[in-house]
Amino acid sequence: MVQSDESGRDGNRRRLGTGATASLAGGGLLLIFIIQNTEQIRLHFLVWNFSWPLWLYTVVVAVFTKDVAETKATNATDAGRRKGYPLLFSTEPEE
Repeated sequence: MVQSDESGRDGNRRRLGTGATASLAGGGLLLIFIIQNTEQIRLHFLVWNFSWPLWLYTVVVAVFTKDVAETKATNATDAGRRKGYPLLFSTEPEE
């Protein structure tokens, strides 16, 4: 998002908002991470063998680990409620 500068000197000046600046910085850091981690790693999963760049493997593991944890917590809470137990499982970030 672009915001107007209220400095009074130049009413037509515009600057990037905080969210846009943070997004650009995050994208830049992600690009640096990808460039630095291009070596291939071999993965063996059941009967499949394949190679992935290290950066892709790291991103996939980070995203799916969180997704699996949240899904398991939701499923366990729902199963407990169906049985009549007052259970509540939740996921929280590590400190």
